Amino acid sequence: MLWLCWAAEAKPSRLAREEIQSYEEQTRQLWPKFAMARPRGVMTDEALKRIRPLIRDLEVLDLAIARAAVGFDDNEKAARLGILGYKPQALHLYDQTVNEVTALLRELKALERESNFDAAVRVVCAIRPVSEDEDQQH
Repeated sequence: MLWLCWAAEAKPSRLAREEIQSYEEQTRQLWPKFAMARPRGVMTDEALKRIRPLIRDLEVLDLAIARAAVGFDDNEKAARLGILGYKPQALHLYDQTVNEVTALLRELKALERESNFDAAVRVVCAIRPVSEDEDQQH
């Protein structure tokens, strides 16, 4: 979305039109992937709960930008202004998404470290269990 906003702001007509077409093609490929993420077990319930509002905001913003872009051939100036009007929202959503995904990845990494530590403790303890006699000596 940000790329399309930039194209509407800076690119000449032909290139901006190509960006709009490319954006449409990419979103057609992307949305089914979002829909398939949960059923395939890609996201935990907690991650999905946290990501779902961002996806909903993305859907709403995508539709609004697409509606603005549709009129590009009929009224290029109005379409460019319409697309650009969503740039602040797109920037905000981008920041929110990066922050949330970063937080989820950090939490996952922390769980992984904790899990590895627990597994390592179990392995070390299983190598040589301490007998009661040895335990009483210490």
